[in-house]
Amino acid sequence: MAFLEDLIKTIKVPTDITKDALEPASKQIGEGIGNLFYLAFAPVLKAKIRKEHEIKLFKEDIEREIAKIPADQLTEPRINIVGPALEAAKYYIEYAELREMFAKLIASSMNENELDKSHPSFVEVIKQFSPLDAQVIKYLNDNKGNVGSGMVIGEDRDGSVTVLRHFFPFPNLNKNNYDQYTASIDNLIRLGLLTIDEIHQFVEEGRYDPLMKHTLIDYFQNEAIEEIKEHAGNDIVVRLKKTSWVFTQFGTNFCECCLESKQ
Repeated sequence: MAFLEDLIKTIKVPTDITKDALEPASKQIGEGIGNLFYLAFAPVLKAKIRKEHEIKLFKEDIEREIAKIPADQLTEPRINIVGPALEAAKYYIEYAELREMFAKLIASSMNENELDKSHPSFVEVIKQFSPLDAQVIKYLNDNKGNVGSGMVIGEDRDGSVTVLRHFFPFPNLNKNNYDQYTASIDNLIRLGLLTIDEIHQFVEEGRYDPLMKHTLIDYFQNEAIEEIKEHAGNDIVVRLKKTSWVFTQFGTNFCECCLESKQ
């Protein structure tokens, strides 16, 4: 496992961002991370699983995130986060979105200002993510305060039927994959990261513009309308029902530790 041994020797807390007085502590922290990294990934290479490139990228992700921590905020990593995060990451190493989340979580556990927000259960959350889940929560975090949510419903005088739940204007959302996005939102809710209020809507109407202009609305109102009528009646009208959403406090902490840049 010469590859891994050589790689471990290079893992360090970059001393060029630290004061001279902090260099010994930084070196010790870097050696500790290196040892844990070795313990986690040595079995992967021993089993002859060809993941050298992904392991190298993960190591670089970790170093990059640690380098963003101001010197006076750098602290010994929380072993109950770093250990499980490294152990879990080896099973998700091929997925860049999840690999980066683990790297950011590890760095958060070494940042004195984020210790109260980083939580051991975040490891389990990432383990229950698909790459699509990671893309979805990143989009929501990047656009919180800007986009609304909704439901596409078919409505007549006798009532309504839900055509699409958890409608968000995701860039790659289309008529062929909207069920996958709905399931992803269901997973975020199940994990306690997100809540959706189907009764109330946002005051700012502009948040719903991306939904109203989305191609899926046109699809349901025109292309899919006959199929909808078969299940709901001939007088059905398809429209957007506006809803609202918010990250839970647990979800907010997760985003701050596992998604957001430390710079």
